[in-house]
Amino acid sequence: MGCLFADFKPFTRKALSSNQSTFNFITITGNSTATAYDVYYPNPVNSLGELISQQPQFNYVSGDGTVPVVSGEADTTSVQYIYTGRSEHQTMLSDEELVRGVIDMLRYNHHKKRSSMEHYNLVIKRG
Repeated sequence: MGCLFADFKPFTRKALSSNQSTFNFITITGNSTATAYDVYYPNPVNSLGELISQQPQFNYVSGDGTVPVVSGEADTTSVQYIYTGRSEHQTMLSDEELVRGVIDMLRYNHHKKRSSMEHYNLVIKRG
């Protein structure tokens, strides 16, 4: 699967060395996994030693298990897609459906035709 992206190495190098204003940045964020957003302790902590006796509590939001969707929204310079397929952060690049979608997006400029990416479970969030 990794070799599919190797074809784009020359394209990527050329695009990054050219005028940045013509390069389209795309953020793809997963949303199928509960992702820790923040952590808190149920009782006030006055010293590091008190942490041993308490279990941290987490608030969860939509994400890929590592990166919350809201973090992808913070990048205002790119088009953002939400990947609705069942993939976690570490396995997204081995998800064949997502890889096919990204390759088609790069090869045929589908990011300009946003509705065409929906069959890959890529839904436009911002762009």
